[in-house]
Amino acid sequence: MCRSEEKTQLIRHNTGVEATTDLKTAISFAPDFVVVAVDRGHVAEVAEEWVLRGFPVITETPVGASFESLKRLWNLSIKKSAKIVCCEQYYRQPMLSKGLSL
Repeated sequence: MCRSEEKTQLIRHNTGVEATTDLKTAISFAPDFVVVAVDRGHVAEVAEEWVLRGFPVITETPVGASFESLKRLWNLSIKKSAKIVCCEQYYRQPMLSKGLSL
């Protein structure tokens, strides 16, 4: 699901993956999981919305902009057995790579 029709066309063209700007249409695609790629301040909120709709969620870092948002997601994972996975796309960046090696 994208914010603009232009973006949906770009995604369809570049990936062959269906895209839409409409929530009902996005849900009708019946995805196996949802990738949340929004600005950092809204990751937790958007992830929570999709989890409450019953979808597993993959997010980028940071998952939450505050301790409260992280706690909300953690509680969802415990109480609703929600599947929430955080993936870092820059794991080879020198600073992160060094941190991971430690």
